Amino acid sequence: MRYFHLFITCLLIINSSNLSTTTDIKCHYSASSYFILGSVYACQVDHSSHIKTRESAKITSVNGQHLSAKTDIDVVGIEATGMEIHYFPQNLQNLYPNLKLIHFVACPIEDIFQADLKFYPKLVFLYIARCNVEVLEAGLFDFNTELEVLGITGSRIQHIDPNVFDNLNKLSSFWFENVPCIETSNIYGSIPKVKAAIKEIKTKCEDIEFWAFGVKIDSLKKQSEVLSFEDFKRKVEKFEIEFKSSNFSQFQPLKRKFEDLKHIKVIQ
Repeated sequence: MRYFHLFITCLLIINSSNLSTTTDIKCHYSASSYFILGSVYACQVDHSSHIKTRESAKITSVNGQHLSAKTDIDVVGIEATGMEIHYFPQNLQNLYPNLKLIHFVACPIEDIFQADLKFYPKLVFLYIARCNVEVLEAGLFDFNTELEVLGITGSRIQHIDPNVFDNLNKLSSFWFENVPCIETSNIYGSIPKVKAAIKEIKTKCEDIEFWAFGVKIDSLKKQSEVLSFEDFKRKVEKFEIEFKSSNFSQFQPLKRKFEDLKHIKVIQ
């Protein structure tokens, strides 16, 4: 019985260590040039680094050789391209306390929350491109009032809270593509133009009818997996009449989404 208890204790220790998964990443340090910021001393995350689960998103240490006379305090940017990063890295503020730039391209990041960004009050440049982010929630940037450059391009944005940008008074460059409720917006160095784009978002992204079309398209896509070809075709044709008579059929992101729906091949 005594050995049995010892065995169970060992199992619990092993299981608890597995639950508290942490991650070490490898960095290549270099100076890169960025719009507005100029020369940025940054960590370029090595392709050997992965964040595939939410539990492994906590970064506990960074390996890499700094340039001469540089330390972690000097790092103001983190860059990752084409990496297996599915969740926003956690704990970077304790490794790099002076981050001003976060630049992720072609990483399958699934979501970004206020809790991810609130530790970076000095953040000036945030660029998330070709990722899987779907929602920009209310209050997302409440702690990032220094942001001047914001880019969300080529992602899967399905919903934007109309007030999410309210406190970004310094925002002068605004790059948005494939956002369902607005046309492509690429603005460089103009606070008035950014404010006009944000006003457009407030008007169009809170329209209940618009979001209803997006929800219906998603619902039809799911139904395609269980309906017969003829039933699915009838539903799509009925929806197409309603969609084309609306004010939203010419918004390119919704239009593309609907065209993709029409080309789904249903297994009979």
